[in-house]
Amino acid sequence: SRVDLNDVTISYPKTIMSKLFSSVPKRQYAVDHVSISFSGRSTDFVSDSGDHKSLSTKQADNSALPTILVGRSACGKSSLLRLISGSERPTSGSVSINGVPSSDGGIGIEQHMPAPIIIDRKPSFDDSATVLDHIISSVPEKGSRHSDHRDPPDPILIESMANDFAAILGLTQEQLKSTPSSLSPSEQFLCGIVCGCVSSVHPLLPSTLTDALQHGIRYPILCLDELFDFEHPDIPRRCSEGIDRLVALGSVVVIATHKPHHWEKLTQRRVVALSSGRILSEAVFEKGKATN
Repeated sequence: SRVDLNDVTISYPKTIMSKLFSSVPKRQYAVDHVSISFSGRSTDFVSDSGDHKSLSTKQADNSALPTILVGRSACGKSSLLRLISGSERPTSGSVSINGVPSSDGGIGIEQHMPAPIIIDRKPSFDDSATVLDHIISSVPEKGSRHSDHRDPPDPILIESMANDFAAILGLTQEQLKSTPSSLSPSEQFLCGIVCGCVSSVHPLLPSTLTDALQHGIRYPILCLDELFDFEHPDIPRRCSEGIDRLVALGSVVVIATHKPHHWEKLTQRRVVALSSGRILSEAVFEKGKATN
């Protein structure tokens, strides 16, 4: 998968009320003419002829790395995540997913596009059901991108996708079938990321497993908004290996954080510093090397 932000700006008009009663004038430009791309390292899919193919992004392309957005509060980190997810529209510029503008009403089923998902907290699963049951029940029967004439995906297909993403992230089927309280904090967070992965690809899931094998599905787009900022550093470090595998297989992972040192266990990471809605710098760090 790939996301492109092309000269995007989010601006808020100055008004008498905002000058008197809010801080909006201090952030007239939440995002100020930013152009940046995010992608997975490869995209695997099955062609219409049934052949398995792979599109690989060059290793030299920094967009094909997990991206860490850093900067002070109100610098534009979360605003960029909202642009990616589509929960906020740019005042100017464009956002594209796999080459299709996100404002295009045709995005989704026809182009086999994932829906960008923001994850900003540990899942609130209780012990009334297994983790897998919680994941399945948290996915709506019909996604916003499903056409009215399409049947919802088979629950068996959703369960299969959950098992696949769990394996990529380092969880076992036994852990998915257990109760949430029996898992460690890092495993609970990984289950939340599995849920995000399923939610991201769900709107484009075909009705049956046969259709899924025929058309193929792109990998998810995940935005982690200060997800681990208030957790012990060992938790994101234990989750890093699974996130590395997700990106290597084609997922987009963008992380907004005030604690970039939590992510030093990623094999490689692109760190983008923001200030006043603009990109100040960009650097690539190897595993174990500290982020300035």
